[in-house]
Amino acid sequence: MSWSQMERDASAALGVAVIIFGAAASCSESDPPSGGTTSAGGGGQGAATTSSSSGSSGGSGGTVASGGGGAGGSGGGETACPDILILDGIPTSCTATGAGALPQADTTICPADSGAFWPATIYEIPVSDGDCLSMQADNVGSPLGADLFGAIVEPGGKSLLYDEEIACTVPNPEGYACPAGGVIMEATGNAYVMVGSWEGQGCSAGDPTPFELVVAINGADVDLSAGALCTGDLLEIIP
Repeated sequence: MSWSQMERDASAALGVAVIIFGAAASCSESDPPSGGTTSAGGGGQGAATTSSSSGSSGGSGGTVASGGGGAGGSGGGETACPDILILDGIPTSCTATGAGALPQADTTICPADSGAFWPATIYEIPVSDGDCLSMQADNVGSPLGADLFGAIVEPGGKSLLYDEEIACTVPNPEGYACPAGGVIMEATGNAYVMVGSWEGQGCSAGDPTPFELVVAINGADVDLSAGALCTGDLLEIIP
C-alpha cells in the first residue's frame, strides 16, 4: 500500500501514487483493504501495490515530499522532518536481522484517523550500497497492545511498509501483529526507518504509544541511542 494510497484510502478511497510498499498493512478497521501480497498477519488489511510516478503513466522520476513539522505536521517545537525523495520500484528484501541487543525505546502518537493524521517516529540510518538494513518494532510498554507499522526508505527512494510479520509482546485486542523486515540498499547515503501506530482498540487517540525498535545492518545491531531524527505527519511528509 503506498503512502499516497494510504492517505486517500483513509480520507476518501485511497488511490495509487509514487511509493511502493512490499509488505502488507494491517491498518485498522477504518481502512478499506487493498490488494497485494506478502501479508503475514492474520488480521491484516492491504498489501503491496505497484505505483507510478506522479504525473506520468509509469515514469522513473518520482517526487520530492515536503517535510512535515512536528507531530501533526504543524511544527510545534519538534524537529522538522526532511523532504524525502520517493521513486518507483520495489526494493529487494533481505533477512539479516541482528541479535536485538540494542533496542531503542520510544513513542509515537496514536491517531484518531490515519486519513487525517498519520504520525510516525523517524530514524535516519547511514548505509552503504548493498547493505541489508532490517528493522523490528515491538509494542513493549503499550498498555492496550498497540497495532504498530514500520517502514524503510532506502537512499535511492524505494520503500517497503511492514506490518503483521512478528508476534507483539503485548497482544493486540483485534489480533494484529508487529512489523519486521529488511531491504537491500541500492545506494550509499541515509536511509529512513519509521515506526507508527494505527488507530483502533490498541491505543487511545492522541496518547503517546510506547514501542521498542531494533535496527541492524548486515546482521549487526545499530545503536539508536542518539534518538529519532524527527516525528511528523506522514500525510504531509510523503504526499
